[in-house]
Amino acid sequence: MVKEYALTQDAFNYWQILKTNTQQLGSIFDAQPSSPNGNVRNRNNPAEPVLGYVSAGAVQQKRIFIDAAMNLPSSWTPYDPYANCNPNDGQTSVLEGSYYVFYNQSLIPYNPIYDPSGKVTGWTARTRDCLDCRLRGYNHKPSFW
Repeated sequence: MVKEYALTQDAFNYWQILKTNTQQLGSIFDAQPSSPNGNVRNRNNPAEPVLGYVSAGAVQQKRIFIDAAMNLPSSWTPYDPYANCNPNDGQTSVLEGSYYVFYNQSLIPYNPIYDPSGKVTGWTARTRDCLDCRLRGYNHKPSFW
């Protein structure tokens, strides 16, 4: 959800000067502090400087969807939380007696391994954080879909 706030030119200039005075100081190359002229006045002493600006504006909002291939520079690489979860990297079980055993107790079996005759000879497994998408998000449809 993108929000756009409308400001008058005077309000924008006031906030820019205030930003320069508070955030961009300390280097010999930074702008010198200046006095922002707001629209707030002291009724008893109009010559007294007062810090402040009162304004009203409109807010517009729009939901946008960003397609990485179309809208982002090609040099940007998206974050993939499952990058280390290649299904071909999973550990396989070992048949001990009539049970398949994983020596790492944090693994969950997810794919059977078959021999040429179609008999299950083992299982591949991954950690729960690679298999259970509920750990990295949720399965509820957003209200805007």
